[in-house]
Amino acid sequence: MPEANGAGRLTPVLCAFDANRSDAVDPERHGFAFERPTTIGHGGPHCPFTFRRTTGREGPSGITAP
Repeated sequence: MPEANGAGRLTPVLCAFDANRSDAVDPERHGFAFERPTTIGHGGPHCPFTFRRTTGREGPSGITAP
């Protein structure tokens, strides 16, 4: 899909930008963990973002955004 829109080389750069923010998440300090096992920019079929609460209120154990 990125290549179809002429953005094939830009997509990995945007993924790296997201990684800067996600790498700053400290589960003990922020109360949640973040996981993104694959990205379109690095050859994956999609970009699943998973946020999992690690402390605090009861509720769903994880939320995934497509």
